[in-house]
Amino acid sequence: MRRPDSIVGLTLHLARQRFGAPALRRAALLAGGLGLGAVTMTALPHGAPPAAPAGVRVHPRAHAWSLGQCASGRVACLSDAMCGVGDRCIDPLRLGARLRSVAPREDAVTVYPHLAVDGDGYGVVWVAVGEEASDIWFARLDGEGKRRGAAVQLTRGGSLRLRPRLARGAAGWAVGWLDVSEDGVASHVLRLAPDGRPQGAPVRVGGGDIAVLSDVVARGAQYAAGYFSATAARQISVHLVRFGQDGAVGAPVTVAGNQLVLGHLGLAAAGESFAVGWNHFIPRDERAETFVAGVGADGTPAAPIRLDAHAGRNGGVSLDGAADGALGAVWEDQFEESDDAIRNALAFSGVNAAGRALPRTAVTDRRAVNLEPNLVAAGAHHGLVYTRLDDDAPTVQFARLGADGATVGAPTQLNGRTSLAALGALAWNGRTYAAAWTQLDTDGITLRFARLDANGRRLGADVPIGPR
Repeated sequence: MRRPDSIVGLTLHLARQRFGAPALRRAALLAGGLGLGAVTMTALPHGAPPAAPAGVRVHPRAHAWSLGQCASGRVACLSDAMCGVGDRCIDPLRLGARLRSVAPREDAVTVYPHLAVDGDGYGVVWVAVGEEASDIWFARLDGEGKRRGAAVQLTRGGSLRLRPRLARGAAGWAVGWLDVSEDGVASHVLRLAPDGRPQGAPVRVGGGDIAVLSDVVARGAQYAAGYFSATAARQISVHLVRFGQDGAVGAPVTVAGNQLVLGHLGLAAAGESFAVGWNHFIPRDERAETFVAGVGADGTPAAPIRLDAHAGRNGGVSLDGAADGALGAVWEDQFEESDDAIRNALAFSGVNAAGRALPRTAVTDRRAVNLEPNLVAAGAHHGLVYTRLDDDAPTVQFARLGADGATVGAPTQLNGRTSLAALGALAWNGRTYAAAWTQLDTDGITLRFARLDANGRRLGADVPIGPR
């Protein structure tokens, strides 16, 4: 079974240039084999970098990789190692050369921001990939995206940390992330005081051979983390774990067992419950099924509701929840491989307040690869950011959806026309949207922040989220 690559692979490839331990490579490969972000997260040695075009200055710290497709296999790739023996990762648009000419402003490459609302401002977490480690950072922003105080380094060396998630609770914050080390692939959560100071030590989530955290959300004084786990003896299981402001982590709730999860899970607080969403793949029938399941206040999981089923392979899911218990879901839908490209779409469904599944609605066309959806509830509408990789370059797009999932107006590209961007995040404070993303341009690799009004119109210019 060949599975599509996600832009998450960019993060891993940047990181693997700095992590050489064979055991670490094996751990990253294992994570990919279980479908994190529907990405082939290979961390194997790669071939020599293609030559840069004449006149392009290649920084000595630049990363050797290609962003293109396999010459024979015709799937998206970042290096020759992702194409198999005898195949090559070709870069017809020379995107890799463009990126290799970009030198980071700082000693670390900053990627993968995630936002949460904090009163009249926001909190943001990100990954800083340095020479010896990949660590999680936190900062507070005002309503316009300007720093409030100093950034806080939450982890220090020792492993490769990826895909941080942030939630704001009644008395502080919770951060969750993936942790890839010589011991394998694990997930951790850490509570923070309102000013970002860590409260205690990180707590490991789940057990078994691998635990892949997908999201963290808050409801009042309680947090929840959604993850999937696997052991050598069983298929993948979908779980939710709850923890409070005191740091006590409850027993995991098994939402579904014997699943083959492709892509990350979705998680949301919906009314008095939490909801988990995922895509299950049935290899025998080459069939994808999309589910959501609620977990009550007492920790009892409800029977899963199937939102969609069709031939093919789906990817990651993003959920949002409304106060009345209604739920929205957007997922990476039906990856298709043709002779010259991989394509997919984003699709919407959900559950209404009465607990019935909503009709499936197409959110995007199928002329590109659409990845990493981040959905938020905004009154009667939904806001959505996602990465779109078409024939020109990866971009971060914003769209508004109606209650039925139909797009309202045209999507807005958040990054500038001369830049590349990916890994977007979105928040809604009741009046405006805030978005953050990773951007690559002549200024280097930076994190950017922008605001949009309730109708999706930009409010001022975007601003950098500085790592220091």
